[in-house]
Amino acid sequence: MIKTISTLILLLTTILSFGQRVEPQKQEAKYRLVIMSSVKQNGDIQLRWGVNKSRAWRKLNQYGYQITRHTILRDSKILDNPDIKNIGTFLAKPMAEWEQIVNTNDYAAVIAQSLYGESFEVEGQGGLETIVNMSQEQEDRFNWALYAADQDYDAAVFAGLGYTDTDIKKNEKYLYKIVSMVPKHILDIEATATYIGFVDYQGLPKPLDLFGHYDDNKVTISWNYHTLKDYYSGYFVERSEDGISFSRLNQLPMPKISKKENKRPQYYIDSIVNNKKYYYRINGYNLFGNTGPYSDTIQGIAKGKLAYRPRIVHKELIDNTELLLKWDFPKEGNKYISGFELKQSSKINGYYKTIVAGIDAKKREVSYKNIKDTYYYTITAKGKTTHDKISTPILLQPNDTIPPKAPAELVGDIDSLGIVTLKWKANTEKDLLGYRVYRGDRKQDEFYRLTGEAITANVFYDSISVKTLTSKIYYRVTAEDKRYNASEYSITLELKKPDYIKPNSPVFAGFKVKGNTVEINWVNSTSDDVEKHELYRNIKNSDDWQVIFTSSELETNYTDKNLEPGSHYYYNIVATDYSLNESEIVKPLHIKTTKSVIKPKIKGFSYDEVASTISWGKYDIEGIIELELYLSLNDQPAKLIRKIGVGNDTIGDIKVVTGTKYEYMLRAIYNDGSMTKMSVLTLHTP
Repeated sequence: MIKTISTLILLLTTILSFGQRVEPQKQEAKYRLVIMSSVKQNGDIQLRWGVNKSRAWRKLNQYGYQITRHTILRDSKILDNPDIKNIGTFLAKPMAEWEQIVNTNDYAAVIAQSLYGESFEVEGQGGLETIVNMSQEQEDRFNWALYAADQDYDAAVFAGLGYTDTDIKKNEKYLYKIVSMVPKHILDIEATATYIGFVDYQGLPKPLDLFGHYDDNKVTISWNYHTLKDYYSGYFVERSEDGISFSRLNQLPMPKISKKENKRPQYYIDSIVNNKKYYYRINGYNLFGNTGPYSDTIQGIAKGKLAYRPRIVHKELIDNTELLLKWDFPKEGNKYISGFELKQSSKINGYYKTIVAGIDAKKREVSYKNIKDTYYYTITAKGKTTHDKISTPILLQPNDTIPPKAPAELVGDIDSLGIVTLKWKANTEKDLLGYRVYRGDRKQDEFYRLTGEAITANVFYDSISVKTLTSKIYYRVTAEDKRYNASEYSITLELKKPDYIKPNSPVFAGFKVKGNTVEINWVNSTSDDVEKHELYRNIKNSDDWQVIFTSSELETNYTDKNLEPGSHYYYNIVATDYSLNESEIVKPLHIKTTKSVIKPKIKGFSYDEVASTISWGKYDIEGIIELELYLSLNDQPAKLIRKIGVGNDTIGDIKVVTGTKYEYMLRAIYNDGSMTKMSVLTLHTP
């Protein structure tokens, strides 16, 4: 890849392709060398170099550049000890030797003036202004010298900025290193290198997009400069009158002089004779003095300007389907034209298609049937030996009250950032103006228009907030023709917004501890998009939370069974919506189970028929808060009949009825919620 030196100074960062290399540079270096390389078809390697600042250039002109060649690769193998060859130290030729080249080479003359000329005609008034002007003069000398060297390789070699290495072997690759000979205590200039070999040769590319615009006695040639700007520093333009023998129009390569990086074509204007065919071609010139292949050849004929122009004076629409058009054109212009043409376009500045050709040069009106849509029309006078002349366009609009069809196949989606993309099938009406898009926050509400003017594309982008309480958004589209007839609405498209709003948290309503089970109750989340509630549990307030229950929509309780006695349990409940958003974590519910659920029963539970008493044996009263006595008659469910104070061991006045089965049950209740097993006494009376 080849760039002009002045551009490469700031842009070189990589080894480039097709046999020409530019090595990476450290951007932080204040003064640094730049080197480029290229392989010729015969295997010779050409080098071009420069420096990034004018001060360094002036010092290097005094002390010189040293180049060494290091053989890095031979027969595809890296050498352990590269062969090193001192190419030499390079300086600009002495002033006396420039006389032989400046007389025939304008670019060499520019470099010589930059190196040895007395002045670049920078004026000053003394003092600070003089210093500023002197500094500007040095910059001008530096820039013009590098620019001229870019345009002529022989001049660059004369200036000590180029070298061709002819001692090349096909099976080797070389690293060319260039260093400054300026003592570092005077100016520290960073060295650089380039790596290249015979295998890197590739031919130069063919210039692209050559085009000719033929006018009165001239042609403007243009071509694509931007695409090949890294290959060529200038171009040669050649012309032929027979398409076989070409001659150069510019003896020096034509550069593109522009400080701005743009993609505009490069131009060359040539004066030619009207009504005669000419052929043109170009080829590029690079920094190493090599020219590339020719472009494709173009041809054309310049014509003079027609002095007369048709002017439409009357338009009439007959039965809404036939156009009658009349125009003025001077009679004295009839001999210069072959006739007229009626042309039509859907846009005033668009392409005009010929719909009636070969209208006689003496006629001044034409009719055209089958008018259906709105179009612009022109009358063109066809020059015999001159360019055509075109009338000012006129607009014809047939009466139209039929609206387009409603847009179909409306689809859309919303991304995570709230960007809505809507698409629909394009309408096919020829007089279609465009589409209008409408949005509604609720399906039943009135929709409001999003587009100020009708849009022509069948795609539309909208932006909405996704952090709102509404979960859906609605869209409709209408089509509109050039007479502003609007179609019916499309279907209403319902889109679900991305949901980032957490559901409301459920809350615990209460709990009951029953033996080794805990019954938990809660109130579900009030959010309407909740998919599930999950009950979590951990033991002893650890981080190991586990889901123990997933509830359906209506479930609001759960019984946790087979718990460990005397343990601390923590519960939490989380609501999850259909977008997988989870509710905020509430304060955990803390429950402690009893240490021992069931204790040994009280012994000696008996009945004294004579005394009509029930008694029981002695028991340890520590921790007991009361005794409970239950009674079941004839196998019916037992009922609590009496609570007995601690320390009592007898109950009197126990009466029994004949023919009845009595079953008494006694247990003790402790202050930690635990209890004894039931002591059971069964009495049968005859």
